Amino acid sequence: MRSGRQQFNSEYHVAGEDRIKEREDELERLKTDLIHNLAHEIRTPLNAIVGFSTLLGENIEIPERRKEYLDVIIRNSDHLLAIIDDIVEISKIDAKMVKIRKDKIILNSALRKVYDQFQAEAFRKGLLLSFEPENDKGEAYVYTDWYKLTEILRNLVENAMKFTHQGRIEFGYSIKEGKIEFFVSDTGTGIPLEQQERIFSRFFQGDSSSSRMHGGTGLGLAISKAYVELLGGKIWFNSQQGEGSVFWFTVPYERVERMQI
Repeated sequence: MRSGRQQFNSEYHVAGEDRIKEREDELERLKTDLIHNLAHEIRTPLNAIVGFSTLLGENIEIPERRKEYLDVIIRNSDHLLAIIDDIVEISKIDAKMVKIRKDKIILNSALRKVYDQFQAEAFRKGLLLSFEPENDKGEAYVYTDWYKLTEILRNLVENAMKFTHQGRIEFGYSIKEGKIEFFVSDTGTGIPLEQQERIFSRFFQGDSSSSRMHGGTGLGLAISKAYVELLGGKIWFNSQQGEGSVFWFTVPYERVERMQI
């Protein structure tokens, strides 16, 4: 007859094996989803590029039609490059090859760059896009990594654009307690509660089916979180399904004197 200790050890061993099996099954499912998502994302722009390139090779005498085909090819080529860039970047992050390169920057200029990038798309979708810079005598000069900061904002605004079909998207920052706190808010579909724990996971998408409405590799938020942490800050969010989302992130406030021209 087994002692209580032996029985406990046996049950503990079985429970441990069950957890390992569950973890392996989860990793296998994530790998399958990854392959499926990447295949879908890469195939879509490639089909458009090949198809419209073929049409351009035909005898098209209408200049407007040729311009339309060229626009489709250029747009899908940019999308394909963005997918490849994200995959390369997340690989560099995992390999700890990404470095911080700080310089003196103007915060309002970073926000304006992001606003200009998405203004036309917001207008096309009928959304109100606005940004709210801190009132710091017109400009706030700080020392940080310009590229990574604008990429974080761009990823968050792009994500908001995907899931907002009416209403508004706002972003901006405030300076408090030695930190710059940025925000991106939207009136979109929100994030279901059961998906919120995994929202920053690599390759995670709320809808991984082949008929999903929204494209993307699911790397934007993972890259943003990695950049925020490299800059010495943190990122978090609040969301309710059907009521929109707000993302916040911080970076250290390293103030510098007004930039010399």
